[in-house]
Amino acid sequence: MKIKRIVILGGGVAGTLTANYLVPKIGEEIKKKEVEITLITERPYQIYEPGYLYLIFNRLGEDELKRDIKELLDPNVKNCNRQSYQN
Repeated sequence: MKIKRIVILGGGVAGTLTANYLVPKIGEEIKKKEVEITLITERPYQIYEPGYLYLIFNRLGEDELKRDIKELLDPNVKNCNRQSYQN
């Protein structure tokens, strides 16, 4: 049987939430290797964009607004980004 692939383009809030939302919905199929979910994004991190307001007033540093995308994704979601291709 061919594996079904769900590809999500964009690792922003919507892409990350969509990928994580799908995992429990199709968890059995993922375990049986019938389906895989892949998130494609340009960056290996996600930026909390509403936090830019805190940058302006020196309340947070730029690094405090970044989170590694691997920390935000369910382990069952494959992650492809530019850094993945360079390593």
